[in-house]
Order: sequence, then structure tokens, then C-alpha cells
Amino acid sequence: MRKIKKALLVSISTFLLLASMALHVSAQRADPTSPRPTPTPTPVPAAKPLRTLNPNQIGGLLSQKMNQFPGIYGHIRWRKDLGLPSTDSGRTPDPINCGAIRVRAILVTRDSAQERDVGHYGIQDAPKEENGYYVCSYSFTDRGNPNDQLNLPRNRPILVSARFGSFADEALNETLALQPWFGPGNPQPPSGSRRVVDGSRQVEITDDQPHVNVDFEIVYRATRMRP
Repeated sequence: MRKIKKALLVSISTFLLLASMALHVSAQRADPTSPRPTPTPTPVPAAKPLRTLNPNQIGGLLSQKMNQFPGIYGHIRWRKDLGLPSTDSGRTPDPINCGAIRVRAILVTRDSAQERDVGHYGIQDAPKEENGYYVCSYSFTDRGNPNDQLNLPRNRPILVSARFGSFADEALNETLALQPWFGPGNPQPPSGSRRVVDGSRQVEITDDQPHVNVDFEIVYRATRMRP
């Protein structure tokens, strides 16, 4: 009987001791004056320097994706003081400025009725700025499928030309050549002149020379007077 009482007393003492410890810990947590553990701050990742862009790669993603294919590549540039293409007399710029210029690659044949556009055409949306010029990049490429009818023919003359506008309304296209563009002072060709896209030329794609470059520049040119 003594052993049972002794065991009971030990159990009660142990319970009271544990309860006292729990109350002490709870009081410490509730006490606002007691110091709290400081969390370890999240380490800040080391800053990486930005990659320097090559100003010669004007085409950006367009040329990076396309230059693996045989094709015709080039830039269209114009001085910044000529402004940005506009179809509303210079009040606002065309939202897709490079689209104001349409480049064509036409297979040259003896029979003009058989002339046709060749190559998959691509042009960037907005021009880049470089050394006082606006610059747009374009390309005509194959797509790797030998049966593609738009593939660039080999060893055949191809005329690469450019003009203003790809709109169905020719009057709207004409505004890009003659009317004010968006920019300081709404720049406009002087009287008797118009904007032209200069640089059209004939090229050939060969197995030895699968990449050809044709560049254009927008300039003011005097309008030829009709006799």
C-alpha cells in the first residue's frame, strides 16, 4: 500500500512540475517585453550586368530567328528629322511604322505575266533608332520545306523593291509619300518633291551565296514633270 501511495505522489509531483513549466513558457510568450528571436533575412540575389546590345543587329528577334535560312535580308532607314510615317497628316504616327513600307521580292522572267512574289516575308513592327536614323529590318526566307512554293529560287534573277504602304486604298498609300509625317514641325517633302524608298536592285540566290543583303533608304526626291 505504501508503494502505491509513493508512486501516486511521484506522479502528482511530476504533473505539477510540467504544468508549472508550461505556464512559465506561456507567460514568456505573452510578455511583450521579452526579446523575440530575429528571423534570418532573405539574401538579396547578386545583380547581374545587362548584356550589351550589338547596334548592328537592328532586326532583333526577326533576324535572329530567320538568318539560319537562305534568304534576302536588309534594312530600311531614314533620317529622324523626316519624322515617323503618318496617314493623318502628321497628327499621330502609324502604330506599326515599319509596316508603312512594303518590300517585295519578285521572280524576274521574260514574260511579265509569269512574274510572281517569292520568299516568306517578315518585317519588324516598330523602327529602332541608330545614329540619327530610324531603321527597320525585313527578310525574305525559305522555311526548310523543299516543296514550299514560296521558296526562293536558286540561280534566278529576283527583283527586290520597296514602296510606301501595303493598303488596298492607293490614295491612303499616297499620303505616306506626300503628306506630313509625325514629328517636330510635321516634316513634309518640299514643294515639287515626294518621299521615295531608294535602293531597289536585282539579286540571285545561289548555293554558294545563300544569303543576300539589300538595303533601302527613304529620301526626298524631286517629282518628274510630265511633258
